[in-house]
Amino acid sequence: MIDAAKAEAFARRYHGEQVYEGFGPYVDTHLRRVVAVLAEYGFDQPHYVAAGWLHDMVEDTEATVDLVRREFGDEVAKFVWACTAEGSTRDQKMTNLIAKMEQCPQAAPVKLADRIVNVESSRGKRFLAKYVEQRALFEGCIKRRVPKRMWARMNAAFAYAQGDAFQKGAADDRG
Repeated sequence: MIDAAKAEAFARRYHGEQVYEGFGPYVDTHLRRVVAVLAEYGFDQPHYVAAGWLHDMVEDTEATVDLVRREFGDEVAKFVWACTAEGSTRDQKMTNLIAKMEQCPQAAPVKLADRIVNVESSRGKRFLAKYVEQRALFEGCIKRRVPKRMWARMNAAFAYAQGDAFQKGAADDRG
């Protein structure tokens, strides 16, 4: 059985004193919000919760996919692997992400929850441009793999981050 409290503790141990772009401790200001977004859209099963806590482990710490596999099992490790962008340029990382989502489409809600939190946090920040630049490619590999209302939250996050009037569900494409 996957233990969400263990996943949170594991994330705290490995992310340590990491700070989320001026917002505070990474675990509390980013990872906790990713887990909350997943739960909001019905992805509250233990493997999704654990992946929410651990999705940045390999990318941002010395942890490996094998370590995640040993501690949390194959499914969580595969989700973490699929959410880990690899490459030395933005284009390489996006190409890698697209390929991984093809191999593990079940991880798409985790990656989308991560991106929602990142975009919602990017208003007035220098890193918003990166998300805007990647928007079409990201949409191409994620949108068809997640609930429409979760994708609508992504659109609303962009509207908010870019300074448009923020209305939850604004820019909704349910049609």
